[in-house]
Amino acid sequence: MDKHLDIQIVEALKAYRASGVEEQVDYQKFYLYSLVTHSTAIEGSTVTEIENQLLFDEGITAKGRSLTEQMMNVDLEVSRCPSIPAESPQPHRPKEMLTAEAK
Repeated sequence: MDKHLDIQIVEALKAYRASGVEEQVDYQKFYLYSLVTHSTAIEGSTVTEIENQLLFDEGITAKGRSLTEQMMNVDLEVSRCPSIPAESPQPHRPKEMLTAEAK
């Protein structure tokens, strides 16, 4: 590989890390939502990633989706991240869901 290209790649990587993009986007959360969406799709769910994001982050259910279908997604999401405390700065579940689970 060209030595000049190696230097350019290293400089670009340093600039990317210095930009702070990794701290602004929660990639683990979006990976989890994608995993939940695709895993439940295998079981027949038609809930989309955007609908799951609204359900998990805001507690907003998707119009036209059955409760069973949406709860399938919630159940898998809860089972994939049981160790996230309610006081987490970036919870993957709406605070209302966490409070309801604790009761």
